[in-house]
Amino acid sequence: MTDNGKLVDDQELLDQMVNDWQSDSAYEESSGGVHDLYTNFVDDLTSLGLAGCIDNRVRGVTAINGCDAHPTRAPHAKLDMNDFINAETKSAVRKTLDLVYEDREAPILPYDLSLADLDDTAFRLCELSGQIAGVRPLSEFKMSDVLKPEYTFTKNGNQYSYPVLYSYLHYVNCARHVDFEEVENIIEIGPGAGRQVEVIRKFHPHINFYLLDVAPTLYFCERFLSATFPDAVIPYRDIREQEQFSIEGVGRIAHLGHGKIENLRPVGQTLSFNTAVFCLMSPVDAERYFRQLMTLANMVYVCEPKRPDCTDIYGIAESACLDDIERFLAEEFDLLESERAIMPLGYKKGFGDFHSAVWRRERDQQ
Repeated sequence: MTDNGKLVDDQELLDQMVNDWQSDSAYEESSGGVHDLYTNFVDDLTSLGLAGCIDNRVRGVTAINGCDAHPTRAPHAKLDMNDFINAETKSAVRKTLDLVYEDREAPILPYDLSLADLDDTAFRLCELSGQIAGVRPLSEFKMSDVLKPEYTFTKNGNQYSYPVLYSYLHYVNCARHVDFEEVENIIEIGPGAGRQVEVIRKFHPHINFYLLDVAPTLYFCERFLSATFPDAVIPYRDIREQEQFSIEGVGRIAHLGHGKIENLRPVGQTLSFNTAVFCLMSPVDAERYFRQLMTLANMVYVCEPKRPDCTDIYGIAESACLDDIERFLAEEFDLLESERAIMPLGYKKGFGDFHSAVWRRERDQQ
């Protein structure tokens, strides 16, 4: 299934996951632009393969942090879509971006900064955040190159990318209130490409992971983690039909369709860890997941928007937001902290003002 730490396509596995997804009642949850994103991603994975999807930066891959593109690519795309900037200005901005692309040391940004300066600052801010929280230092993390990163930078002999730094900050924000050495299981709905799992597992290899997602994302995540942790991933085919599922041993990783949450039976201290996923669901669908999570988890970490702006962004009828989640959990969990979500170089902007929040079950604090 793996080839020396490289992504390996498995069309049979993708087809199986897609068939399971489409036959599950949870398939009807996605609508509008979200449904189009998933279905197009299936087509791209089939026609281009994993490597082709990364090389072409298809929407499905970029949406799940599945590629480490050069930092100038997003500004180029936003410039092309902006109708309020005249052609002459766009041309000048493009030349600047091209220069930054060619020379990361060029001091052509405000305050005589270069792209390399921004990389260094982002790393130091994340490292400082980890030191303040008293968690494993970022300098100890060794990033996988399985996803063929287009852009990384080197600190202390290790490679880093922006998605890695962002995942590390999620870990830090949660670890201020959760002792990961005591966590035995993590349930992540919507693990995306699996970058968060990579960060946490390399620091805490004893944790078992239950990962639930829609078929195309689940497939991408399974392929990435199978290449990164080849001895840890439990074959999807072995567990897909189990009516009750509990991971045996430690440090294992299981992938299941998101509709299978009611089948999970984790044993021991369990953390629900979810980022930017419930905002793509209606409040009714999100509540159904939280009703299950409240029976499984002792602690909950989320990063979700305060406002339901995804309703307009993705063209869906309703989108859940942090206020909904607080209402779901209020019966049995205490809110320990809620604050505006940060990125390595600033706040997480757009999509309804994202906040990070941590809850703990009331009885577990006695």
